[in-house]
Amino acid sequence: DGYDGAFNDGYDDGYYDGYGDGYYGYSKTSSPMAKLAGQVNADIINYSALKKFDSKAALEQGTIVFSGDSGSVDIEKLAALKEKHYLNEMSSQLMGRFGLSYDSASRMATVAHQFNRLAGTRALTDEDASSFTKQLVGFDMGQIENAVKKSMKGESAELKELVKEASGKVGVTPERMNSMITEIFY
Repeated sequence: DGYDGAFNDGYDDGYYDGYGDGYYGYSKTSSPMAKLAGQVNADIINYSALKKFDSKAALEQGTIVFSGDSGSVDIEKLAALKEKHYLNEMSSQLMGRFGLSYDSASRMATVAHQFNRLAGTRALTDEDASSFTKQLVGFDMGQIENAVKKSMKGESAELKELVKEASGKVGVTPERMNSMITEIFY
């Protein structure tokens, strides 16, 4: 009862509060690039649609067994199971929404999750945004921004090349990458 009544509710509430505060708003940053990267992250994955982790089911299935000591290992196991659950949920969402392979969706979910965790700990910088986009699609935010600006002036060769290379990184065709970009940004 103590576990179910206090720890579980408190852990879930704290997780969701931190998840929402750190991952959605990116309010801890004044960097326009970091805010844009945060928005891209929020557009790629619908965090509010992720199914909640059911720790009671994990206990009933015997996935988590409390030991006689302080229980720190079990709490770490619970946190790891919860993280794995959300990564699987994010991957499934990416596979369903964009038709990605499991490997591509899993990689993108991990990159998004790492960015989210960082966003919850400190103010994000332009370098964080560049690192996020490099890991996600193979290019830093500045390269993408410059290519988009050139494309708006009628010079679209650089943007087409970025889309082609990004499609290889993501594991889709350039045409599918174009439709993903359109769905995310428009």
